[in-house]
Amino acid sequence: MLVTLSVAHFLTPQDVLWVHDFLFKVTYLPIVLAALWFGLRGGLYLGLTTCAIYVIHIQTQLAGHHQHAQTSLFLELVLYLLIGGVVGWLSDQQRAARDRLSSANAQLQRSLESLREKTEALLAAEESLRQADRQRAAGQIALGLAHEVRNPLGGIVGAAEILANPDTDATGRAEFAAVLSREVKRLDRVITDLLDFARPTAAAAGVSHLRQELDFVEKLTTGPRGKKNVAFDNSRVPADLVAAIPPDAFRQVALNLTLNALNAVPAESGRIEWRAEGDGRMITLVITDNGPGIDPSVVGRLFEPFVSTTPEGTGLGLAIVARLVGDAGGEIHLDNSGTPGTKFVVQLPSAEDYAGQGLKP
Repeated sequence: MLVTLSVAHFLTPQDVLWVHDFLFKVTYLPIVLAALWFGLRGGLYLGLTTCAIYVIHIQTQLAGHHQHAQTSLFLELVLYLLIGGVVGWLSDQQRAARDRLSSANAQLQRSLESLREKTEALLAAEESLRQADRQRAAGQIALGLAHEVRNPLGGIVGAAEILANPDTDATGRAEFAAVLSREVKRLDRVITDLLDFARPTAAAAGVSHLRQELDFVEKLTTGPRGKKNVAFDNSRVPADLVAAIPPDAFRQVALNLTLNALNAVPAESGRIEWRAEGDGRMITLVITDNGPGIDPSVVGRLFEPFVSTTPEGTGLGLAIVARLVGDAGGEIHLDNSGTPGTKFVVQLPSAEDYAGQGLKP
């Protein structure tokens, strides 16, 4: 293009000034294109080349024109260099920025790929640990079940052998028949608790008026409490607290914790206390007793299946309690802060606005 414009200048008569002026202006186009394509070096190289060619043209063909016109033409040549340099520099800056952006994008892609690989490895490791944990839990349940079933079966076999002996008198038969009945009931309780623990719970909607349900638990435990003369106090549970847990589930939680406390407290001076408070979002329930407390050796496994704190327990009660509380979106833990007795803390979602949610008590 520059060669074509230069030839056009030399072929155009000197007196056709408007054509020369037009050709001078059009010359900016190849300089700008060279600067855009090849950067600062390209713009300056073509600008200098253009200036060298046009200086010859101005000195040979336009020498007879007015001095002011020649000065304007030389200034035009300076603008060629300036435009070529500026546009070339801007082109280089744009190309460098594009290269940096491309490099950053490539680095980002590599980082994302590395993150994806690490995430997949982490998920695979997590699944492996979860599988190992499930296998460990299944092994613990099988071991605990074998232990809990073996003991009553031993009693049943022994009682049956004595009952089968023709030399056993009537008193002995009655005594070992009672043993047989007791061990069968114990075995049935183990199986029932295991089924309750293993059975998946349906997502039941419902709410519990805590004070009302605890009053019911107090009535249910009147007989065994009366035998030990144990006091039951739920006066520090506000009557207006409503938790987002089905009544049957909360009743089972409260009854299990109350019976555990009842078994632990001393006769005549035993005391079981429930108290609660809510912050509008969560309700914190606390049950305390004045028993001897939990054996430190089982504290860390307290909510695992077949971990019992009493000889007659199946070890599934607290596991069921933890599952019911967890299904409701709550938590339960033992407050082992060193205070006398045992303290369990149960946190449940509040349902004070249950009427607006369409839930039924």
